[in-house]
Amino acid sequence: MPANPFETILAAAGLLVCVALLMHMALGERRRQKLDAAWRRSAPRWRQHVQSLRAALKRRPWLRPAQRPAQQPVQQQPASQQQAAEEAQRAIDRARRGKVDAEREGNVIRPRAFKDKPDAEDRLH
Repeated sequence: MPANPFETILAAAGLLVCVALLMHMALGERRRQKLDAAWRRSAPRWRQHVQSLRAALKRRPWLRPAQRPAQQPVQQQPASQQQAAEEAQRAIDRARRGKVDAEREGNVIRPRAFKDKPDAEDRLH
């Protein structure tokens, strides 16, 4: 599968930075100081180039973020969803009031409706 051109450029830039840092570490102290001084002198120029590149890219219409579509009105929920939401809210309210028809053992709640099942004893798990 061919790589994305952006990924290739980014990988090449990363490799270039790694090689440059490796070479920097391999230099002697005097040459490293000279290189660092040259870099400090040229840094403002590089910043200016980056800022001009940013300004040029901002002028490109294809780089502007897409306009958001207009907000659409909220649609009414179907009756079944609305009924389910109401039922869920009633269950939450019952649980908060603590009037649940269930046996409690510490933090375990066993609804009495589960005891009416005839095959509850036959389950393997």
